[in-house]
Amino acid sequence: MSTPGENYSYEDMRDTRERVLAISSDVLQAYGYMFETNTDVKTTNHDLLFMISGGVIYEDVLAGDEAAPEYPRQASLQRCIRTDGLDKIGVSGRHHVSFDMLGHFSFYEADATEARHLAILPAIEILQQLGIENVFARCHPDDIESRYLLESTGMEVLVDTENVHVCNQRRRSGYRVELGRYVDGAPTEMWNIVFTLYEGVDQSRVPLEVVAFDSGASVDRLVAAVDGAATNFEADAWVQSKQSMQELPDTVANRIADLTRAVCTLQESGVQPGAKKDAYVARKLYTELIRCEMEHPGTDLAQVVRDVVAAHGFSDVAIDAIHMLELERVRIESLIKRGTRHVTTYMARHGDVIDETGYAYLKDTFGLDSTIVDTIRQATAN
Repeated sequence: MSTPGENYSYEDMRDTRERVLAISSDVLQAYGYMFETNTDVKTTNHDLLFMISGGVIYEDVLAGDEAAPEYPRQASLQRCIRTDGLDKIGVSGRHHVSFDMLGHFSFYEADATEARHLAILPAIEILQQLGIENVFARCHPDDIESRYLLESTGMEVLVDTENVHVCNQRRRSGYRVELGRYVDGAPTEMWNIVFTLYEGVDQSRVPLEVVAFDSGASVDRLVAAVDGAATNFEADAWVQSKQSMQELPDTVANRIADLTRAVCTLQESGVQPGAKKDAYVARKLYTELIRCEMEHPGTDLAQVVRDVVAAHGFSDVAIDAIHMLELERVRIESLIKRGTRHVTTYMARHGDVIDETGYAYLKDTFGLDSTIVDTIRQATAN
């Protein structure tokens, strides 16, 4: 992470992402946070395959089930992988499979007012130093302290009764504050700050003796705001990632570029396609990439990998995703050749419909997962 020096200037940084991270790190450290960067998406959490947010490693601490670190104020840049909502990728303009999450956390602040200052003011200062315009804040109407603090900074403040934080499992609750910007007149969230303030989740709740907060901000959304882009995929790095796919529809190019960044992320973290756990997720993403290639002949996935690696600053290890693509392409072509008869036979017997039972049957009987089955269906439909 860059550190200010005598000849140091944020404006000298040509790369928007580098500037976003440098300013964020410097501001958070100035407020007393210890800042760490982690680009490994693998996690020790037994309930997860990958890091899905910067707060994953602090969940038990924030819930009061685990002792807090000796130093209570932590900040991080965490690389993450999320594979839920794959249908949104490339379409929404704001969702990604692989992404970097900026966050700051405090585990035991004795004063709720001070906690709000420590949580909200650094985030606002970062947005201001980045020069992001058309910003707003949103909070719960009963969260008076946050509202007054936000209004004192000159921000427009919206109120929403949905801005609550409830953890039913551990019977704790609080409020949520969002910082965002208007894009074509529509409010778009950039930073989410969650306060754990009460024991209990209903009207009988009582204030905690010490409160906690955690936050998350998508680096892609911050970069898009700095670049003045309406969506994440219109930011400079994504435009560079898609330069070999200019003939494709935007949503398709976005999807291919995003899936490519995801497999490069996994490759850099040592996760290669296989049959179990995290390796199976990697295989699913590679398969989806190759299916996109099949649906859009002429797409050069090897070149897309090179462009993504260059645009997003991956190490040389990530370029090995090209080799993984070649191996997975051979595997998929073999599966399609072997599986086409089984899929078409099943569809002929079931009125051209494959439901959940059908997918399970094809997988358990012939080893054809849903992505391969859908690829075969698409190919035979054409």
